Amino acid sequence: MDPVSFAALLPLLVEATQRADGSVFGFWSGHNDVRPRQSGGFTQGEFDPARHVLAGRELILLQGDISALADQVTQHPNSVARPPTVMWPRHRSWHVLSDIDFDSTIIGGGSGLW
Repeated sequence: MDPVSFAALLPLLVEATQRADGSVFGFWSGHNDVRPRQSGGFTQGEFDPARHVLAGRELILLQGDISALADQVTQHPNSVARPPTVMWPRHRSWHVLSDIDFDSTIIGGGSGLW
């Protein structure tokens, strides 16, 4: 997903999220530039990246606050160089998937998302 689309999508996801700090963000480990850091707004939490594979791709799963991410991207559009490959809130009312080999992003959720 390109940064402009990512920035436009985030406010919609924030509104559809009951608990913003319970969001999960998955980054493809093949990029080699994603590292969990408390200061970056994400924590590795209880996730073990070696155990999470989606469609044959190993993912680094991080927890974070989607509201804080939306604020960061709104205020500093170039601050997130690489949007997550997948993301969802803990209550799973929506899900976003954007594989590195696809030219599109799949967004699933209830009618409240739109």
